[in-house]
Amino acid sequence: MSAPREATDAELADWDRRTVYAPGGHVYQSRAWAEQRRRLGWRPLHMMIDPEHAALVLLRPYPWIGGASAYVPRGPVT
Repeated sequence: MSAPREATDAELADWDRRTVYAPGGHVYQSRAWAEQRRRLGWRPLHMMIDPEHAALVLLRPYPWIGGASAYVPRGPVT
């Protein structure tokens, strides 16, 4: 099993099929949701867990105290 990594451009082009339209998928894993969260200060990471499974991870930095919080919105997370 390979380590999780950020999605390539080709994988991003197919992102919603993997995360929204897949069984158990959810709109909170979509590229549109990632962009909406980006506008609110989150940093979206489109992660490939393995060749078939993907997950949107959202990071929110805390510049005034250091560090960040992260979460994986609802969806087909392995």
